[in-house]
Amino acid sequence: MTVPAPPEKTRALLLDKLAPGLNAFGYELVDQSSTGLVFERSSRPGWAVAAAIFLFPIGLLALGRRKTDRIVLSLEERAPRRTDLTAHGTAPRRVRKAFAQLTFH
Repeated sequence: MTVPAPPEKTRALLLDKLAPGLNAFGYELVDQSSTGLVFERSSRPGWAVAAAIFLFPIGLLALGRRKTDRIVLSLEERAPRRTDLTAHGTAPRRVRKAFAQLTFH
């Protein structure tokens, strides 16, 4: 997606408008630079809890398993006032749908 703003302004907009929404879905900002942002969320798979209960005490080892979803937003300057924004990673459908509807005016 091409954003009609320089990278610095695009980054500021992402932090101001997008980061709170991702935080509401459990994502945390784990890394940031002038060329991108990285968000992650960690969760325990449902099978791990079931294994801990039904295979007690050995099943407790399953509680150590974590699943990490990561979203990487990359910013690349295309023209003096244009930025290419690329998003990639793993996210639930609601988050992917929100990204698809993202606009910059």
